[in-house]
Amino acid sequence: MVDINGWMQQVGELLTGTSFMTKVNGYTSNRLTPEDRKLLIELICNDQTNMIVKDHTKYDSEKYKKLEELKVKIKDM
Repeated sequence: MVDINGWMQQVGELLTGTSFMTKVNGYTSNRLTPEDRKLLIELICNDQTNMIVKDHTKYDSEKYKKLEELKVKIKDM
């Protein structure tokens, strides 16, 4: 038989050890920290920059536009 309480405690400790899992009023939340959001935006910007360096016409591509929309969503979180 599995010790469910022990297992749940181990999972809780694992989850709270990650940067995107935080405990609020005893509940685990998967909200991104400001540092996480900053890092994601930086990664998106790097990807967009690499796209433009390789081909300047990519500025009008769907992927570039979707990445731009994603940056706005992340900033607004």
